[in-house]
Amino acid sequence: MLKNFRIKKNFLISAVLGSAIIFSFQNCGQNMTPNSNSTSSASQTASSTTLSPCIAGGCPQANDYIQVEISNNNPISFLTSGSSILESSVDVAGYCNKGGYPGSHIYYSIQDLGGNIIVPNSPTSGTCDSLGKFRFPISLAGLSGANNYQLIVILRAVDSTGAEYENTLGLNKRQVGLSPRTGI
Repeated sequence: MLKNFRIKKNFLISAVLGSAIIFSFQNCGQNMTPNSNSTSSASQTASSTTLSPCIAGGCPQANDYIQVEISNNNPISFLTSGSSILESSVDVAGYCNKGGYPGSHIYYSIQDLGGNIIVPNSPTSGTCDSLGKFRFPISLAGLSGANNYQLIVILRAVDSTGAEYENTLGLNKRQVGLSPRTGI
């Protein structure tokens, strides 16, 4: 009888400790550790945030957790011959956190180095997936192979009604260069 009591007691203690360990690793999102090649004005002024664990019942919707990091090299290069671009698009990928919201939309725009908008905010096929990653192609149509550009990527979290939300600190926006390269 005493032996059965000890076995049940040890099992109960193990179950409680195991649950505590499992739930301490549940997280609202991604520990966003930027790639050393990932650069942006915001990532240089504010380091990536490691999110606090959330309660087992779910994660609160928190706009400050909406974040995006571009993992492509900076600048992203595209193949050219003179002023002609030899590629129709390039892929952009990285890490993201939608702050506990059920959905997300990713937009991009392209500016020349003078700040003139070449491609206005355009929706992409990319979303922040359940693993905290995104990937989408951007069209190079309308760009010149003789110029450098800035690509701006914007992640917006989407609630169940379709309303979009941004990070109040601007961590949902990142910028990376687009630059021509010649030769194969």
